[in-house]
Amino acid sequence: MARVDAGLASEGGGFDWRLPVAAGLVSVAVFVAYVPCLDAEFVDWDDDKNFLQNEDYRGLGWRNIKWMFTTTHMGPYQPMSWLTLGLDYTLWGMNPHGYHLTNVLLHSAGAGVLCLLVGSVLTAHRSGRFGKPSRGVESGSDELTWGCVLACVVAALAWAVHPQRVESVAWITERRDVLSALFYLLCVWAYLQAHRDGAGGQARQGWERFALVCCALALLSKAMAVSIPAVLIVLDVFPLGRLCGRPWRWHLPPCRQVLFEKFNFVLFVALAVVVGFLGQAQTGALQSVEAVGLVQRVAIAGYALFFYVSKTVWPVDLAPLYPRPQTIGLLGARFLVPALAVVGISVVLVAFRRRLPSGLAAWACYVLALLPVAGIVTIGDELVADRYSHLPTLSLFVLLGGGFALCWELGARGAARHAARVGLVVAAAGILTALTLEARRIMDVWHDSMSLWTYACERRPESHKAWNNLAGAIVHDEQRPVRERFAAALPLYHKAIELRPDYATGYFNLGCAYFMMGQLEPAREAFEAAIAREPSGSRAYTALGTVLNWEGRPGEAKGYLERAIALDRKGALHATYQLGESYRQLGKPEEAVKYYRMALERWPRWLGPLSGLADAYLSLNRVKEAEEAATEAVRTSARRPEGRYANVQVLVRQERFEEALAELLSVLTEYPVYRQRALKDPHLRELRLEPRFQRMMRLLPSTAPAGIQSDLDGLDELR
Repeated sequence: MARVDAGLASEGGGFDWRLPVAAGLVSVAVFVAYVPCLDAEFVDWDDDKNFLQNEDYRGLGWRNIKWMFTTTHMGPYQPMSWLTLGLDYTLWGMNPHGYHLTNVLLHSAGAGVLCLLVGSVLTAHRSGRFGKPSRGVESGSDELTWGCVLACVVAALAWAVHPQRVESVAWITERRDVLSALFYLLCVWAYLQAHRDGAGGQARQGWERFALVCCALALLSKAMAVSIPAVLIVLDVFPLGRLCGRPWRWHLPPCRQVLFEKFNFVLFVALAVVVGFLGQAQTGALQSVEAVGLVQRVAIAGYALFFYVSKTVWPVDLAPLYPRPQTIGLLGARFLVPALAVVGISVVLVAFRRRLPSGLAAWACYVLALLPVAGIVTIGDELVADRYSHLPTLSLFVLLGGGFALCWELGARGAARHAARVGLVVAAAGILTALTLEARRIMDVWHDSMSLWTYACERRPESHKAWNNLAGAIVHDEQRPVRERFAAALPLYHKAIELRPDYATGYFNLGCAYFMMGQLEPAREAFEAAIAREPSGSRAYTALGTVLNWEGRPGEAKGYLERAIALDRKGALHATYQLGESYRQLGKPEEAVKYYRMALERWPRWLGPLSGLADAYLSLNRVKEAEEAATEAVRTSARRPEGRYANVQVLVRQERFEEALAELLSVLTEYPVYRQRALKDPHLRELRLEPRFQRMMRLLPSTAPAGIQSDLDGLDELR
């Protein structure tokens, strides 16, 4: 039988439209499956730091592009991902639905490419270049039967709608997953196309160059694509048959040339590894050998290798967080059983490598793709993460497609085979439907921060991060009164600290909650505890300095704030602002103005320095400039207290006491932490002489925990 071009020719000699059309239909089906994601919001899990608080990615100007290609913001080097996010901002602004649309489109496109890739693998296998071809197929046949086309569809859909994919698609921060997966798949597919039977020299070079470009783009999207060269070598063994199955013979000339082809791929990977390590090291995410020992890393790797396979087969009890236990050892059942299972699977596949080369090839690709995040190199304090399965499990679903195609060919001919095929299709449809329904349930979990962290606490109540993040979601719920939010968050922060007593972030957030409730002493104690557990972190020093400023101890505050700036000269912006506050309280308004302006140079519409600037200008008797600063603060955000309090100061200087009292009452009702400042503020000296001010202070509690609304009802007559 004459060979045809990689399954893209039909039996009649024309273009075979079936696989491209199938790939297009797969993309459409996946998009429809993920439609619920389009209604989701930004979540308080890196989305806030990456998008809501980060202005550098917003747009595609030269300044933005320069930042994208030079930053390792929050660890990863991902300029291609930032470019797509910058395009999102250009198109959608800060509307999260547009960002989710891009994620879904990229994932849908990746599913379509996977369909083509499975077709290329089946074509190469059916050509008989490695071992015995599929049953009932003549050796040398490159034509894909309808059963193979259906196998490509089933494999691609099963991977794309699997519940483990939801985290990568529904979480905007994981744009890098769906983008790198698309380029990764294009790279592997192009490589298979380059080395298909019948590919001429010029066409082959074109496909190889395209594969190399896609490799570079995948690495620039997410460094986890570093497995590409190793995966291509596995494909050279099976199904391409360009390398023999004996690695010790690869030094011979024919094999050596095949390996040399990977030089440019390996060069790109080496650069990505170096940049990736530097980026993660800067954030402190890399765990030292002292923190996580070598034996522990091996145990974690064994657990991870088994975990993702088991969850691929039976995707239940998935969660956003899987906390790493304090005690890890190979002798414990939790880690020993998975490690033994991984060893067992490996031994069996090696033993049957001649009869089942596809199984060993798929397993090798899975292991190689997972190694960067399996735990040998330990990043963060999570044991595993669903998003890490995005690339590694691709080979398992390619194997699934091969299995479907094999089952399609098995059995006697006639009515019995027809019935078996109908049963196979019905079973596949049932499994795909079940996967889609479960995936959609998890999409609802990712709709917003509250649903995400409530679910995380239900699934993993032992996770300190889950409780901490649920408290954060409550704090940022603007539908609830401010004091109620922080009061509700307090027990959750305590729960997080109870689960992990050395959790510096938990103490920091606990201090912030106490501070916003006006309880300065417990806030100070929490920040001191955070410093004791993380003495190299600047934010706790900044927070402690802030509390001391509010307590009227600017001299002590100044030392902590200067320490914060020394620890993080580029990032300690809030410390710069608070240093201005210290100098203002020390009676040095000229120095205060200098630091306020330094903060405003980097963030021109920041309420804190604007309101502080108004205060300092009043001290310098520059009332006009004070009024302008206060007006700008209120214009920036009419709801926030900083500008409103600055406006109170200006109104008092203008002797507009009625308006000042009304504005001050509004501020103190929502933010009782301003009570102490109002009682001592020299700019409110005349207002404090008013009887209504004194009455207001008697009625207002010094703190405002939840459940005191009845105590505030008597304030209505003061409005």
